[in-house]
Amino acid sequence: MLVTIIRTFILYFVIIIAMRIMGKRQVGDMQPSDLVVSLLISEIAAMPIDNIDSPMTNGIIAVFLLVFLETALAFISLKSPFVRRAINGNPSIIIKKGKVDRPTLKRLRISTNELLESLRAQGIFDISSVDYAIIEPNGDLSVLEKSDSGGVIAVPVICDGRLQDGFMQSMSISKKTVNDELKRRGISTADVFIMTIDTNGNAVIVREDTAKKHNGAKNSGDKSNGKSADSKNRTEDKE
Repeated sequence: MLVTIIRTFILYFVIIIAMRIMGKRQVGDMQPSDLVVSLLISEIAAMPIDNIDSPMTNGIIAVFLLVFLETALAFISLKSPFVRRAINGNPSIIIKKGKVDRPTLKRLRISTNELLESLRAQGIFDISSVDYAIIEPNGDLSVLEKSDSGGVIAVPVICDGRLQDGFMQSMSISKKTVNDELKRRGISTADVFIMTIDTNGNAVIVREDTAKKHNGAKNSGDKSNGKSADSKNRTEDKE
């Protein structure tokens, strides 16, 4: 009994340290890979407690090996959009301008009743009042009502210097539109940290170099038609 108690205390703090290293959030905010690792850690940690003949060091080594793999995978995902899409998936628009995208619902294996239940959970009982609804990679439903949007929604077309083909296709934004905007402002895709375009065609651009210099700072940018505004904190371009 004493051995079990001691092992439980030790493994408890080992798991706390492991989760802190991985920077885990609430279960509902976890990506699929996060959830899998968390479940494996809990299972591995239970083994030395259930079987006192099993060396506790085996469980500790296995836990930190999972932490290393998850941290390495998270780093690779930041650098590789392909790996990020393969592991976490992409957001999917399931309602656009009040119309349900049935093929997307079918692909995500979400029934109509499940969709309506999720909308009711957010206080929405009339599907026609929804302008856009998006299923996030972690399974959460993000909803923009028509009364809140005014018919305008902005989507990311470039993140970390890479085109976001999924959102561009769903919003019928062509690569030519994006490239023409970049060319007009004299910058390339690699120079862009974030670029969004709304349904009215207005673009907002945050430059890569400015984002690196002032990462984490609270910035305000000048908004103008087709002009870049450089400030000490952040650069924003709006058209």
